[in-house]
Amino acid sequence: MQGTTTYAPKKKSLPALENLCFSACGAAIEKIFRDYPVGKILFISDSGSLGVFSAAACSPRAVAVVLDGEDVLPLFTMPDGITCVAAAGKRETLLAARGFAAINRLPAVLFPQDASLYGVLERETRLLTGGVRGKVCLEPARIVCDPALLRPTLGRTLAGQYLSRLALFETRAIAFLTRREVTCAYEDAFRILDCMTSGEEEIVRRSAALRVFEQDGLPCGEGLTLADVLRLRGDTLPQWKAYLLLLSLYTAFLKRGKPRKYRIADYSARFCFAGVGDAGYLAAQIPTVEEYSKRAFALERSRGILLRELNVLNARRMQYLSRIRTYAAAVDIADGCAVLKCLPELKPDGLCALIRDFGLLEEL
Repeated sequence: MQGTTTYAPKKKSLPALENLCFSACGAAIEKIFRDYPVGKILFISDSGSLGVFSAAACSPRAVAVVLDGEDVLPLFTMPDGITCVAAAGKRETLLAARGFAAINRLPAVLFPQDASLYGVLERETRLLTGGVRGKVCLEPARIVCDPALLRPTLGRTLAGQYLSRLALFETRAIAFLTRREVTCAYEDAFRILDCMTSGEEEIVRRSAALRVFEQDGLPCGEGLTLADVLRLRGDTLPQWKAYLLLLSLYTAFLKRGKPRKYRIADYSARFCFAGVGDAGYLAAQIPTVEEYSKRAFALERSRGILLRELNVLNARRMQYLSRIRTYAAAVDIADGCAVLKCLPELKPDGLCALIRDFGLLEEL
């Protein structure tokens, strides 16, 4: 990690991904048939993406399968002579198609429906085949981004990228407090996340870059865990709510939080309240007195540096919200402190776990 005050990005351009292109689905499907003029093309979709491959429905060379279950055994009942695999749908569907293509050494073309691009750039997956789960190494696939397909998810994706920016702050704060090293991907991610544009193609390309950085070891941050909990609770745009909740908590922690020497968190009760149980409590990394003292000293030494970075993010809050509303009309910013209180037990290696260890989450 360079320096301790500000970062000066060398360039803000997104890394090039040669296998990613923007095209309408119909034109991309026609290109697949031209690129692979012999054999059959296997089109894999799920219940949420049935119309994506409508342009191929009348072709005698098209073989279609709808994959909605977790077990991918139906894919291995396809006829011989398949020369290319095309897939559209949710993350699990894309990974299943890529796994099938890798096992059979076939090229794959992906039509993601979520601008976050989960499922298209992972380097391995675990497939359930006939009740047996095994690891499969994945080859790079061609990624076709249809703006019409991705547009409904751009608001959620942009909010998730702001959450990724906050995760960089979290990574930096944890490094200061625990002397933990940060990965090389941190600097690369900072260059594309600190000054973001909100054009449609830029959002998608930034997602692709982030997914690559995550494969190289970039932490996703505890905000992703919080957003998943909020989503299951039914919140609209949970990524933005998670961003606001964590930004407010981090700011309050650095402005007013003082380590409480004579108050220890009730770890057992907290893990039970979070629904994690004894297994989580037994695996918890409770700091020793020496570790606690070192963290308290590190907090006072780095408080001002970290707070300056948070002040920048707080100043951009309304700008970020305005950009999100370009793509998402409904933005829910209601209270979520009850969910936030359980976060340290759900994500034990996050910044909230360190705040809990200082005894500063008990009043939420």
